[in-house]
Amino acid sequence: MADMMYMIKDQILVGSVNGIHFQMNAVSGGRAGSKVPRAVNADVANNPYRTDQKLNKRKRIVGGPLPCGLYQMEADTKKKSAWIKLIPNSSNVMASRNSFAIHGRGKRGSDGCIVPLVYSELVNLRNAVQQNGGGTLEVAGGLDIDTRTA
Repeated sequence: MADMMYMIKDQILVGSVNGIHFQMNAVSGGRAGSKVPRAVNADVANNPYRTDQKLNKRKRIVGGPLPCGLYQMEADTKKKSAWIKLIPNSSNVMASRNSFAIHGRGKRGSDGCIVPLVYSELVNLRNAVQQNGGGTLEVAGGLDIDTRTA
């Protein structure tokens, strides 16, 4: 059983890490979480049926949400203070996609990463993951659809 679960359509990241319970709103794909007005592509953002859509900046194609399945969470101490790397399980169907994380909002937003909307909640989760030495995350389409692959 995974420590955390992210439901793409429902935009919820929930679970427990290191004995601490988390429940936060989070978005994925389609530049969701961008701080730039009107940057979000509503057809792609939080759409569990677009998880195979890979970012292509040259063709102006935004990335969809991260593929459903299981991931290992690892606090990234080299990048930024609130950055959690997501390492896919070997059984995940990744559709040639890679380099996913849980990170804060920014200019670009999400092209597949999970972006919690409240930064302090992300910092608390990242600290719990670091103290725990990692954790597991299950990504599913949503509460009323089953797009899990693991």
